[in-house]
Amino acid sequence: MKLIVNGRDFTALCTELTLEDNIYAASAVLTAQVVFENHDGYLPPIFAYCGNEVVLENEGEIFRGNIIEVGVVGKECVFEITAVEKSNLLAKNDVFGIFSSSAAANGRKVLSQVGLSAGNLPAKTCRSFASYGGMTAKEVIDMSYGEGYFVDFEGGKVHIRKVGEGEIALSGSMIFDIRSAESIADMVNMVSLTNSKHRVIYNTKSNDDIEKYGKYHKYRQITRNESSSAVAKEMLQGMKRSAKILMGGEFGVKKGRMVEFNLARFGLEGRYAIESVRHIVSGGVHTTEIEVKHESLL
Repeated sequence: MKLIVNGRDFTALCTELTLEDNIYAASAVLTAQVVFENHDGYLPPIFAYCGNEVVLENEGEIFRGNIIEVGVVGKECVFEITAVEKSNLLAKNDVFGIFSSSAAANGRKVLSQVGLSAGNLPAKTCRSFASYGGMTAKEVIDMSYGEGYFVDFEGGKVHIRKVGEGEIALSGSMIFDIRSAESIADMVNMVSLTNSKHRVIYNTKSNDDIEKYGKYHKYRQITRNESSSAVAKEMLQGMKRSAKILMGGEFGVKKGRMVEFNLARFGLEGRYAIESVRHIVSGGVHTTEIEVKHESLL
C-alpha cells in the first residue's frame, strides 16, 4: 500500500487508514491519520491541507480524490485527513433543467453541469421530469436509472453500473467472521396504488409470500408523473437475506460485484451482491469488511 498526499509519500507516517464505499454513495471516502513531528510547538513541514490531492495505490491505483477536511490531534502528534473522489460533486451540486426519457442523456447532462467526465452510461428509458434547482445531480441520476444501479468513479470518469454485474471470487480461508440474517420484519407482499381521488388504480402481490407468511398490505397515492409498475415494484419487499463479513484485506473487493457462497451452516448460500466495502489498515494489518445482500433482493 502507498499513500501519496500532494505528491509526497506519507505511507511510512500513516498510522491508520480507512477506505469506505457503498452502492448508494456518490463517492468513496478515505480517512487517514498521519504522524507529524512537533518542533518547539510549531506545525511541522509534514502536513496536508484542504484541496490537496490524495492517491492510494496497491498494485495499481485504488483511490484518487481531494481532501475536504483536516484536523489535528495534538496529544497524539497526528493529523487526520478526510478525502473524497471528484464524483462527490454529484451530491453537492443542485442541477437545473428538464430531463428526458433517456437515462444516459440525463446522466451526461448533469455530469456536464457539475464539470465531470462521463464514462460508461448504460442505455435505459425513464419517465421525463424536471428540476428547477431542487434536485442534486446524484438525485437526477438515481431517478433516471432507478434502484439497482450505482455510481462508480474510475479512471477520472463517472460510470453508472448495474448491481450484480461482475464476479468476485472469495476463498473461505480469507473469512474471519460472519454475521448473517434472514428477516421478514419489513416484508410487503401486496401493494395497492391510488390516484388523487383515492381510487385504487393498480394492484400487485406476491402469492408465494402471502401463502407462507400471511398478508402484508400497503397502500400509497401516486402522482401523474410516477410509473405505477415501478413504484409498486419498489414497494414490494420479500424476505431479506443479508450478511456482514470480516475478512483478510483485499483491495480487489469492490461494491456492486457479485459473490457466490457455499456456507449454509453460516446462513450464507447462493449469490450475493456486495452492498458496501470498508477497508481498514491499522498497525500494519489490512482487513476488509463487506455487507452483502442476496440476489433475490436486486
